[in-house]
Amino acid sequence: MKRAVWSCLVGILSMVAIACSGDSGGIVKGKVTLDGSPLSSAQVTLIGPDSKTDEFGSRSGEDGQFEVMGPGATGLPTGSYKVIVKKLEVKGGKALPMGLDEEQARIMGMTKNIVPAIYEKADKTPLSVIVKGGETPLELTLKKK
Repeated sequence: MKRAVWSCLVGILSMVAIACSGDSGGIVKGKVTLDGSPLSSAQVTLIGPDSKTDEFGSRSGEDGQFEVMGPGATGLPTGSYKVIVKKLEVKGGKALPMGLDEEQARIMGMTKNIVPAIYEKADKTPLSVIVKGGETPLELTLKKK
């Protein structure tokens, strides 16, 4: 009986050790600024090698702070990512019409990206990050010129 209990205990501990030692991914936390000022409500997106499945994003807070995690608040897959940043504003400083969301307004040409174009496309952005396990800090200092 004692042998069976010990065997079960060793088996359970082995499974826990394997699970804990696996690659749990990471989280990217940081701040985005534009010309020295925090950029609120900006969309920060990390694009991995497979741009169809490795795309993760977050919106920055009023203070420019953001946190990018994997699907379901899990860790991001480790590896190298391009970083793109967008902040859409309605042209003319008007509010969005009632019932119209940001994406619909963009398609209708009612918005503009206030972030320079170099930061909004994965093939042009100079921004990148390498995600390792745990927390990866990322300060995004954008400039208009």
